[in-house]
Amino acid sequence: MGAWRGNKLSQRAATVAFVDSRALEEQAQAQKTRITQLYDAEGEENWVELKRELVLTMETGCGIYREGEGMQATLQTIHDLQARYRNIRLQDKSQAYNTELMQCLELGYGLDIAEATCLGALERKESRGAHKRLEEGLQQRDDVNYLKHSQVFFNADGPAELRWQDVDTHLSAPAERAYGDAGKGVKQ
Repeated sequence: MGAWRGNKLSQRAATVAFVDSRALEEQAQAQKTRITQLYDAEGEENWVELKRELVLTMETGCGIYREGEGMQATLQTIHDLQARYRNIRLQDKSQAYNTELMQCLELGYGLDIAEATCLGALERKESRGAHKRLEEGLQQRDDVNYLKHSQVFFNADGPAELRWQDVDTHLSAPAERAYGDAGKGVKQ
């Protein structure tokens, strides 16, 4: 059995087109540039304070229970934090085992994730999963308009862009989820 698998894998590897290594090299160079920028930055912002503010605004405006006004305020705060992040300064300039560098990089990516989460949540005029809208008429799931994947694309010189992609339901049709006593007898 093992030899058969090995032969099949070998045949597959011989026929699969691999990713263009130039694209990977460009991504690696972009990361090196970002790390160099963080080491060279002489800004005034501290990553700890920015992270604290990010966590607070996400909990306040984009937590489990959400309203459009709160999410809009959170999105504005995220944009403000992204601007402040460009003015960050590392205290630790060491090249080895630099946990502050790692935290700063993670914060930058966390700001992107928070923006994507907030954009998708703000535009989704329904309640679904852990997303519970409190506004009148938005407390139920709306499969007609929002049985879609939220996709956020980041542009180098402009705001992030939200796009929708239909969900393929041919293997698993959507059904109501009910938990506890409410879930007894509900076919899922």
